[in-house]
Amino acid sequence: MTMETQRADATDPNPPHDGSRGQTAIVGAGRTGMSFARYLSNRGRPYILLDQAPTEGQRAELREISGAGLLEFNRNRLLTAREIMLSPGVPRAGADIQAALASGIPVRGDLDVFAGDCGHSASVMAITGTNGKSTVTTLLGQMAEDADMSMKVGGNLGIPCLDLLDESAKGYILEISSYQLESAGAFRSDVATVLNLAPDHLDRYDNLEHYYETKASLYRRTNIAVVNKETDYPFDLSGCEEIFSFGREKPNDTREFGLVGDALYQGERQLIDAGELKIRGLHNLMNILAALAMGAALRWDMESMLQSVRNFPGLAHRCETVAAKHGCVFVNDSKATNPAATEAAVLGMSHQAKNLCLLAGGVSKDADMRPMARSTAPYLAQVIAFGRDANVIEEAFRNEGVVVSQVADLGRAVAEVSSECDMVLFSPGCASFDQFRNFEHRGEVFKTLILGDTEVQDGL
Repeated sequence: MTMETQRADATDPNPPHDGSRGQTAIVGAGRTGMSFARYLSNRGRPYILLDQAPTEGQRAELREISGAGLLEFNRNRLLTAREIMLSPGVPRAGADIQAALASGIPVRGDLDVFAGDCGHSASVMAITGTNGKSTVTTLLGQMAEDADMSMKVGGNLGIPCLDLLDESAKGYILEISSYQLESAGAFRSDVATVLNLAPDHLDRYDNLEHYYETKASLYRRTNIAVVNKETDYPFDLSGCEEIFSFGREKPNDTREFGLVGDALYQGERQLIDAGELKIRGLHNLMNILAALAMGAALRWDMESMLQSVRNFPGLAHRCETVAAKHGCVFVNDSKATNPAATEAAVLGMSHQAKNLCLLAGGVSKDADMRPMARSTAPYLAQVIAFGRDANVIEEAFRNEGVVVSQVADLGRAVAEVSSECDMVLFSPGCASFDQFRNFEHRGEVFKTLILGDTEVQDGL
């Protein structure tokens, strides 16, 4: 079945109002909630926007969009709606949303709404996974831009997907979170990848299997799957017309991408050597292979993609070299918000350091740090744990025999680095909201501590 046929067969994502209920209720006033508001305002459709704790800034933003008011959330307002547009930060499994579903009210996410307007001729590339989503999405966007393809880039990264809608676009490159997939409805893609699966968001999901199932559901919504051969999960690929793969093994045919030594290959063809790249680490090689496989699946020109790969500098706060001072290289990997990301960073950087120091800490989100500590311990000369769950990290590494200490905050962690270390990897493995606004702020604070500017330090 072709993409056009599949999309035409999908349930109408904009069902007509049957007169029995009121207007659309948008739940959540964050980035996605405001994109719902713009979408509905541009189409002249009435709505209310509900939020548990609306801010004055959000109220002002909504007034600029439509002049509408932002109301405090309550169940009665929800249950009188004709439909609900649910922000991904609001759990679909919550009692109020479940009550609405039980009452027969459709609950839709932004991907579901997007599916009705993106056009049958526009290609859709979908990227999810526990780690690496933003890097692959951005790299694909750079490939498209360098090749003068009119592709819109966003989703969970940057611009919300509803704000990307453009009749002139040839396609869309979307980073997608598990939260978005909970209410994806009629969404489908031409090519999709689940980059990897590792424990995360256990504060949201009942168990790890529920989280993995949500991520894996993306493959039931695509024509072409790009699969990580290193991921040990029973993906359902039965509905896919074609399957590409990437991994550390030597590839065998043109739909397989892998490594031979330090070189990236497609089948028997050597594509590029790792030494030609600007970004570091084995995990980034996997990200590049995934992007190349996705582009190849849509028949993009390989030479053009490889030139983009050579020039790609990576993203801020992802194994970003900050400085080399006093014989030590300082690397900012603040985006590592779960232990799997930290594990990938340590293993990816370990061959570049003789004495590697890891700075880790923050809010663990109930993640088990022990597997990460076990796999990275042989490569670490020192670990310094900080933040709310520093004790969890310290215990995990102490049990592995690593030299580890615990401090209150990041500033003290930097001060505790041994003079014998030749690389400091700031890869927290935790969420940032105990001491920082977000991972970006956390990364900027680290860079400022290293480079000596006091302005950001004062923002702690």
